[in-house]
Amino acid sequence: MCMFLRCFAILGLLAFQPTVSAQTPLGTALTYQGQLSDGGIPLNGSADLEFRVFDAPVGGTRLGPIVAATNVQVADGIFTTQLDFGPDVFEGQALWIEIRVRSPHDPTNLAPFDTLTPRQAITAAPAAQTLAPGAVIEGPPGGFLAGVVSVVATEPGIGIATFVDPVSGVGILAAATDLSQSAALVTDKGAVYGTNLQGGFAGYFEQGKSFFGGNVGIGTLTPTVALDVAGDMGVSGQADFHGPVAFAGGLTIDSPISSLELPISVAANAPALTPILQIDNTADTMTAIEFSTRFQRWQLGQNRTIGTQDSFFLHDVDADVTRILVPANNNKITFPYNGLQINTTDVVPLRVSRADGTTLFKVQQNGQIFAPLLANIGDQRNMQYNEANGNIGFDTSSRRYKENITPLRTDFARILLAEPYIYTRKGGDANQWEIGYMAEDLEAIGLTPLVEYNGDGLPDGVNYEKSVLFLNEVIKDQQAQIKSLEARLAEIERLLASPAQPTER
Repeated sequence: MCMFLRCFAILGLLAFQPTVSAQTPLGTALTYQGQLSDGGIPLNGSADLEFRVFDAPVGGTRLGPIVAATNVQVADGIFTTQLDFGPDVFEGQALWIEIRVRSPHDPTNLAPFDTLTPRQAITAAPAAQTLAPGAVIEGPPGGFLAGVVSVVATEPGIGIATFVDPVSGVGILAAATDLSQSAALVTDKGAVYGTNLQGGFAGYFEQGKSFFGGNVGIGTLTPTVALDVAGDMGVSGQADFHGPVAFAGGLTIDSPISSLELPISVAANAPALTPILQIDNTADTMTAIEFSTRFQRWQLGQNRTIGTQDSFFLHDVDADVTRILVPANNNKITFPYNGLQINTTDVVPLRVSRADGTTLFKVQQNGQIFAPLLANIGDQRNMQYNEANGNIGFDTSSRRYKENITPLRTDFARILLAEPYIYTRKGGDANQWEIGYMAEDLEAIGLTPLVEYNGDGLPDGVNYEKSVLFLNEVIKDQQAQIKSLEARLAEIERLLASPAQPTER
């Protein structure tokens, strides 16, 4: 086994920079060239080498990996190899390299290595010293830097770090030679200035927030509002607007999901009736919000006519028909097209109530109309419902409205067979007692003209008003009988009062 006295670093560590394009970054490999001798005689042959980096000439801590170079060819003691300790070893501090040698090359990797002493100090190339900690990079006097320095972080973290001078408060300054026009300035506030006015600034960043002292323009050099975007603007996340927002080209919200939510909220302590969405139109024109689908378009808006008050409307754009119109100059709601249609499965499809909840009028699901507060109008005409045609109106008795007039011939006295009852309603108040006839009883005794039938032909009610006709005919018959009896009684009384006449024998 050969014993090696020393390994001399003839050219030291060389930062090897090949010719590359601007898109190809440099790697972390270094070119190392050294000289080996055996007993003072330059070595010729092969060798296995191991390289270690330490932070002290003796002892210390090893940094980075062990880099091995096997079967390295040595000619006249000179050898060259590539060393790559990775990106985290050379950070500008003083370092030493330790070399272990084994010659000739051992393919079995069983022969021991000899450690060369002392360790070699790693020196910097002259050009690299300009980037060492504390170095100053200067351009030509009175001019600008000849090139551009680009710092790219390959791992998440900091690309460029700067510390602010405690006296001047400046960390990075890019300005004209007389410092009158600042292009960029980082101060102790973490502020980024960009202005040609002394003492002013365009904006700065502090505690994760961005501040701008004037109007910011995107796509325009003359912004007129705090943020003036000339062109299309896209928001892929949440957008919060804390003041008036103007969209000269309209606002389109496109959602990739099947439904779109546009939550709008106001402060918890906002005054009553504070609008959460307000559309102002000072011109005498129509203002509307349009809701569109692939099948139909609707407009909800306000129609303003010069000299009159506004009206609120719901308009079917495709059919060009206003479905609902609320004029502001009266308290009416109109349905200009086909009127109002109510389709519901509720027990009460239509209800009109007072503010206290009292029902004034309702139409129930079975078609019954309920108006508990209808006034009693005495001798005025009564409203009736014709179940045959569904008409509601007043009953008339004039011949002008009737035809096929025929005297009614029936046994009116059958009404005397009807038996009245006292009863309560099913599902109603158990203490609310009523009196009346049973429709089935009147049908059974042949009083069908007084029976009202439902849509299924079943007896459902009694027409008490028409029963007066039957009672009147009964009374007329009784009056006739009374007159006949009175005549007979009068004749009997006359005969009893006359003197007795002798009888012939």
